[in-house]
Amino acid sequence: MWINVLFSVFAVLGLVLSVIALYWHIEAFNVGICLFLVWTAVGCLILFINSVVWNGNMDNVAPIWCDIAVRLLFSLNVALPAASLCITRRLYIVTGTGLAVVNDSRELVIDLSIGVGIPVLEILCCYVVQSHRFIILEDIGCWLPVANNPPSYVLVYSWPIIISLVSGTLGLISLFRFVEGRREASRLVETDFGIRRDRYVRLATLACVDIVSTVPIALYVAITMATSPTFQPWTSWADVHRNFSYIEQIPATVWKADRETGTLLQLARWVYVCSGMVSFLVFGFTPEAVRHYRAVLEFVARPLRSVKCASPILFGQWSNG
Repeated sequence: MWINVLFSVFAVLGLVLSVIALYWHIEAFNVGICLFLVWTAVGCLILFINSVVWNGNMDNVAPIWCDIAVRLLFSLNVALPAASLCITRRLYIVTGTGLAVVNDSRELVIDLSIGVGIPVLEILCCYVVQSHRFIILEDIGCWLPVANNPPSYVLVYSWPIIISLVSGTLGLISLFRFVEGRREASRLVETDFGIRRDRYVRLATLACVDIVSTVPIALYVAITMATSPTFQPWTSWADVHRNFSYIEQIPATVWKADRETGTLLQLARWVYVCSGMVSFLVFGFTPEAVRHYRAVLEFVARPLRSVKCASPILFGQWSNG
């Protein structure tokens, strides 16, 4: 149970750090980074609430919340890789010979189609292989049951791998362009909302970390499920959804007893916490971040200084009175 409490603490920390980093990226209007931070914050928030509500129990206390949460969690399965694809696509365009990013409505629509459209489509795909309403795991909370059959690998498990491979390819090309023509690339990077070379490196670092972590985890999940004794051939829509209203409740002793299942579940929820931490480490100590921290501290300290200056006057008036 202490591990779950520790997760709750880090989930809140990941949420806060993601929101802090999001503030100045909204000002810069970098859609890919904003989507990455928003999806990370959503994941941390959902999993934090789950870890608190279902800490030490598996009671069906919030069925509507679970209906919403499980779909958001499975959209997050592709949301972070999709946001990374937006980032690497932007870097690919910026470092393209003679190309600069045009920050207009067309670019916004493309980024939103990738970073929001793909996760929404994933929700629809998950419904095809959803065997029953939802699962409640003790300590972890709501989870979406996915039938272990061939369509699940096409509609669910393969998406993060494919998106990350595309993103990684664009990232490698961008890196090659940047190294080969550093001076020209630096000039083009400056045109993209004033992105300096150091910020380019930070963007590339965040995207690379996500790609490097997503592909191994997604492959591990797919291979583990494919070799599981629960794997079954596709029969029919009616057969997969025959007990759709059923709500499965699993105690921690059961899901922890299966080492592979326990590892998969812990990986699935800690990845969002790690994303929040990495995002803050990449962007939390930039000159822009320090400037915002200073502005917040000055805003908080200003009323305190006013009270401090006024207190001797008030004290003198009270004494004279």
